[in-house]
Amino acid sequence: MLRHTIGFDITIDISLVIGVVTNRAAEGIETVKFELFDAVELTEDVTLSAGQVVAAGGHGAIVEVFDQGNAYLVELFGQWIKTDHQGNPVPAQPHEPDAFVETQGVALIYPQQLRFVQ
Repeated sequence: MLRHTIGFDITIDISLVIGVVTNRAAEGIETVKFELFDAVELTEDVTLSAGQVVAAGGHGAIVEVFDQGNAYLVELFGQWIKTDHQGNPVPAQPHEPDAFVETQGVALIYPQQLRFVQ
């Protein structure tokens, strides 16, 4: 079994990804090719492994490309936050010092679930 480990302590069984992608290609599902680090927007809701749902319209970035662009690992972003003096996350505005966009999680996403963001 071929396994690939990435950041965020996630291990993905590549053979399962390729099997699903191959089935989708056989079904004639058209694919759009994205590149590593492309900014993307979800076209449908996605459920993360912890059960959290990221709604359609959520933004992310391609962090891994599988099977020549037939599937992607996408880092999904949340709101702007910063940490308070105790290190706890609090809401922030993009122009505030030390503000950053939180990561909601990463998910295996197919091309038809994504839209390119310029």
